[in-house]
Amino acid sequence: MTLHQLKIVAALLGNELNLSLAADKLCRVQSALSNQLRLLEEELGGQLFMRRGKRLVDTTPLCRTLLPEVERALLAEANIKSLAQEYSKADKGDLRIATTHTQARHFLPDVIGKFREKYPEVRLSIYQGSPAEFLNMLRQHKIDFAVFAGEEEIPAEFSKTNCYSWNRVLIVPRGHPLEHASLTLKKIAAYPLITYMPDFSERRIVEDAFSRADVPIDVAFSAGDTDVIKTYARLDLGIAIVAQMARSKGRGADDKLVFRDLSHLFRSSTTRLVHLKELAMRGYMSEFIELLQHHGRQFQKRLG
Repeated sequence: MTLHQLKIVAALLGNELNLSLAADKLCRVQSALSNQLRLLEEELGGQLFMRRGKRLVDTTPLCRTLLPEVERALLAEANIKSLAQEYSKADKGDLRIATTHTQARHFLPDVIGKFREKYPEVRLSIYQGSPAEFLNMLRQHKIDFAVFAGEEEIPAEFSKTNCYSWNRVLIVPRGHPLEHASLTLKKIAAYPLITYMPDFSERRIVEDAFSRADVPIDVAFSAGDTDVIKTYARLDLGIAIVAQMARSKGRGADDKLVFRDLSHLFRSSTTRLVHLKELAMRGYMSEFIELLQHHGRQFQKRLG
């Protein structure tokens, strides 16, 4: 059994069991992957994948049982390399962060700027997506950190650091009937809503509040990008509920919109950084977390 064979298993799981895609990922020819997979299965005494002809169609119970150990072995390899680099190249390396559009657009830029000033030779990668994707990305070692607001319970294998808390605002075009009216869930629900995608916790919190009040809503449009949501609110296709930090600084397109505080109607959310507890923490990674916490405290004050 070799680490390369375990990487083949991980690559297949990360590419819909497609041998061709896994081969491209590992920069190997497909026949070599098939041969190494066959040797591994022979050594283990059982198949890891169910087959239909030459196609892999599903994992076997053996594969699902071994998967946590495969992930730990690959993480151990990554940690060994990371620790070695810490001694030879302490200020060089990679930092891969997954986050939502709202955090990438409104919270992280100042942190990234200060981090780059101190560590100009660290290669930064920012992946945008939904919180539902992030924990699996961490488990598969595709990213080092995830920065997001989530209501879901974080499993014990992860460490989490709170950054700041926030609530929501209602966005309506100027002249809308709700521009100056007192806001209630019932009044808001009288209009089509524009908000986040269903797999975002921000959406679930909104829906939960209306559900508990027994007030039906019509979500006419949803997106993962706050700027997209604001664009459609600007076109008066509905009223929008978004994170309170979504208002752009300075003058511009947001001048045509009215932002109304909704903290009296919805419970607050907390943005946090999450990583695997077993991650070998490079010095610059610890520094990034400290910068994030410090900026989070300042950001919280600005939000009020």
